[in-house]
Amino acid sequence: MRGDRSERFPCLVDLRDVTGVDQLWATDITNIPLQKGFLYLVASLDLQSRHILSWKSQTALTQSFA
Repeated sequence: MRGDRSERFPCLVDLRDVTGVDQLWATDITNIPLQKGFLYLVASLDLQSRHILSWKSQTALTQSFA
């Protein structure tokens, strides 16, 4: 049986301890369905300010991209 996402992938960091910018960054990759295939998006962000530090999109998920 599939559990709640927070149960399957718990946050290992107490976000209340993040008090300043550049203290904790996160990276995520997601796929966006298109009419023909997918667009893959990788983004890095600062968890305190929620600012996007960098991002890149590509139509092929390659090792060098991810």
